[in-house]
Amino acid sequence: MKTRRAIAATAAAALLIGSGIAAIGTTSAHARHGVGTSQGAGPGSAVTPNLVRDRWLESQVDRQTSAVTRQALREALAQARSTFRDAVAAAGTDAALRETARLAYATAVGQAVSAFDMATLPADQVPVVTAYRTAITSATEDLRAAVQAARADLRASGDALNAALTTALGVALSAEERRAAFQIHREGMTSVRGTYRDALRNASTQFAAAIKAARLDLTAALNPS
Repeated sequence: MKTRRAIAATAAAALLIGSGIAAIGTTSAHARHGVGTSQGAGPGSAVTPNLVRDRWLESQVDRQTSAVTRQALREALAQARSTFRDAVAAAGTDAALRETARLAYATAVGQAVSAFDMATLPADQVPVVTAYRTAITSATEDLRAAVQAARADLRASGDALNAALTTALGVALSAEERRAAFQIHREGMTSVRGTYRDALRNASTQFAAAIKAARLDLTAALNPS
C-alpha cells in the first residue's frame, strides 16, 4: 500500500512540476526570504528540489542577499505569475497554448532565479550553480514527460481492452462466454495497471538518480580536491 501511495504521489507531483499550478501559489512566499528555504537532505536525498526553493543548494553556496536583490526577485516572480495567469486564461482549453504558457513561465522563473544567483553568489560559483539548476530542470522535465507517457499508455491500453470486451460481449452466445470475456478483460487490466506502476516506479528511480548525480557534481565542483 505504501508503495502504491508513493507511486501515485510521484505521478501527481510530476504533472504539477513545471506546470505553474503549484508554483503560482508558492513563489511569492518563497521570494520573501530569497532563494533557498526548502527541504533537502543531501546528495542522496530523493526530495524534489524546487528551482526557487532549494535548501540543500543553499547549504553548499556562499550567498549574500540584500533587500534590493530580494525585492528584484519578488518583482520578477510576480511578473512571471501575472503573465502566466493571463496566458492560461487566454489559452482556455487549448492544450498546446497552455503548454506554451507553462514553458514560458518556467523560462521566466529560471531567468529571475539566474539573475538572483548572479547578484548574490560569488562569481566563481555562478556557473556551477547554473549547471546544477539546468540538471535539476532537465530531470524534472524528464520525470514529467515519463509520467505523462505512462498515463497515455494506460488510457490507450484500457480503451483497447474495453473495446475488445464490448466486441466479445456482442458476439457471446452464452453466459459462460460472457464470463470468459469479463475474465479476459480483468486480467488484461491487471497487466496494464502493473505496467503503469512499473513505468512510474522506473521514472521515480531515474529522477532520484539524476538529482543525486546533480548534487554530487555540484559538491565536487565547489570543493575540488
